[in-house]
Amino acid sequence: MFAVNKALKRACKRAGVQEVTSHALRHTHASLLILNGVSMTYISQRLGHQTI
Repeated sequence: MFAVNKALKRACKRAGVQEVTSHALRHTHASLLILNGVSMTYISQRLGHQTI
């Protein structure tokens, strides 16, 4: 994940936006799904969790 976060850091810097990590993107993705009424079962599976 280091390479992914490093690439994200560079992209954020070039875009002039606040730095973000892959974990933060994952969290935001899950939060947006929840806010849009997506089932926890689906979200759990989508994120690769074995249990809810």
